[in-house]
Amino acid sequence: MKKTMRKILYHHIPKTGGQSLALRLASAFALGRSSYMSGDLSFPEGREKLRELLEHKDFIEAHINGPVLDGFDELDVLATVRDPIAQIVSNYLHILREPSNTLHRVAHLLSPERFFDQYGDFFCNHQTRYFVSAFRTLEVEASQVVEMTTLMLDCLKHVRWLVPTESIDEFCFLWQVESQRVMSHQDLRTNVAGTERGEKEQLTRIVSKRPELYSIDLLLWQVARDQFLAYKKRVSKQVFAGASSDHWGRVWSEDASAILLGEGWHQPYFTDNGVEYWAGPQNTSEVQIKRSAEQRWLVFTVHVFHRVLDDEVSFLKADGTPLPTQFRRINNQQVMYAIDLDGLSESDVALLRVPEVWSPAMVDHGLTDVARRSVATSNWQLTSNLPEGLGITA
Repeated sequence: MKKTMRKILYHHIPKTGGQSLALRLASAFALGRSSYMSGDLSFPEGREKLRELLEHKDFIEAHINGPVLDGFDELDVLATVRDPIAQIVSNYLHILREPSNTLHRVAHLLSPERFFDQYGDFFCNHQTRYFVSAFRTLEVEASQVVEMTTLMLDCLKHVRWLVPTESIDEFCFLWQVESQRVMSHQDLRTNVAGTERGEKEQLTRIVSKRPELYSIDLLLWQVARDQFLAYKKRVSKQVFAGASSDHWGRVWSEDASAILLGEGWHQPYFTDNGVEYWAGPQNTSEVQIKRSAEQRWLVFTVHVFHRVLDDEVSFLKADGTPLPTQFRRINNQQVMYAIDLDGLSESDVALLRVPEVWSPAMVDHGLTDVARRSVATSNWQLTSNLPEGLGITA
């Protein structure tokens, strides 16, 4: 059953990609019904300010300092969490750029190694501390791992959406499906600071050698990834049940029949040849199928193979049993596949599998695209008859 959506509070943890997400979400609400990038909510006066905002706002974004949210149980809270090493690096670079920051001068006087050795306590599990402190007075030190972890897990019960920063784009798609609201600025990007790649790599190595700075944040980030995967599956089921026929994952539908791409797929790419659906980053990608008894064949086309051969694309049942698969080359670029669904129920899941998944940067040192993709697919459909010319078994 679809959960009713209440007023939304975006608990914006600094340096987690929040500005662009806030602007995207605000664009889904009527003019004047959102508050974002309008200053912090700080305890205790922030509690009264929040009550005032809730009288005429449906979406509120803010950095929250102190237990402002304690007792506000009527909100749907959103938080984003970043890879903790990347978050610390980003925070350090912000300090270098911001003269008003109290650490700015010492950051320039010290090498990065000495800076993190002497001032690392300012960064220690910062995301977890910031997250927890919005719900309750923080009386434990960041270095008290067991106590801080317990508090963090307890505060998670107040959060409806916990999103890893790297999944913000996908969250925006899913949230629009769940809420049935449209973001008019769903691709907007802000606050992207340029940094030399070598400098970031050096800082990443320095921070990664100091796990005491991010051990609990690493757990929080992993929880965010696990919860987001569960959220994705939950919304996908909503779509598959017919709640939103225009969701990007629904690649084909006809009457009650449908094909929905689930876990293991990138967002669609719009090209001159139409919409591409890339499999990845895993080597196994989920295809949910709802069909009539007569619709025996799952048919689609692959028109880009990235380090995968045409006979290496296979289909399996959810239990790993192979599904009979046939293919034929349409031209020099495109290959059509047909999968025999006779061994599946009329509402079931098939798994597309390839041996390995590479990113362009792994193949060509001149490229910077690190997204792992295997095959670009299109023209998905269910048919009663095997398409003409097929007969080669994968």
